[in-house]
Amino acid sequence: MPLPTGSSWCYRHPMATDPRAALDRLFAAFEEHLDAVETLQDDEAPVVLATSDALAEAFENYDESLYEEYGVDTPLVVYDGDEEDEDFEFDDLDDDALEEDTVADDSRAGRRDGPGPGGQRRSG
Repeated sequence: MPLPTGSSWCYRHPMATDPRAALDRLFAAFEEHLDAVETLQDDEAPVVLATSDALAEAFENYDESLYEEYGVDTPLVVYDGDEEDEDFEFDDLDDDALEEDTVADDSRAGRRDGPGPGGQRRSG
């Protein structure tokens, strides 16, 4: 499989204002990244790193153009490799919302929460 050419993976597209054009660029960035990964199979190779950066930029451009045009965000965030993500921590999850989800899942499965005879939790 041929490597992406220098002009394709190094070229930075201007910010897209049309979500459809930004999506087309995002698909192209995914394909270039996959080509580089399949060929080199080395996550530290300069071409793989460059196509990773181009993919992240293409996604951010798509996300921004989608928001500007329709006021809608994608449900994704670009991971920048920093293990300490300041935007999201598991500690930030709403415990009440998680508990409500668990209760709803249990009720759909026919389980009843709460103490059973002898104060033991019921399950199933």
